[in-house]
Amino acid sequence: MNIETTAKKMADVLGEAVVQETLKKLIQIEMAKCLRKMGKLEQELVPYEKRFEMSSHEAWTEYRNGKLGDDGDIMEWMMLFENFQALEKQHDRLMEINRQ
Repeated sequence: MNIETTAKKMADVLGEAVVQETLKKLIQIEMAKCLRKMGKLEQELVPYEKRFEMSSHEAWTEYRNGKLGDDGDIMEWMMLFENFQALEKQHDRLMEINRQ
């Protein structure tokens, strides 16, 4: 059974308002998870930013332009930042859904 069918069946039993409220709460929980994970990643990014004397955003641009190299520490830094960006996108998408 797909998600739409399940949601419709649940709405038939519980009422649409209950299903909508449950989904809103789930979105808020997931948004909070994203923010917690992003906070942890930000803490992990700080030592790299200090060591290389640039923000992760700047480093990402340099890395994407092939100017930062492929040293192991650089690769780890960029992997962490890529994870941060993915969580940021997920959070933004959840916020957009939550506004609807």
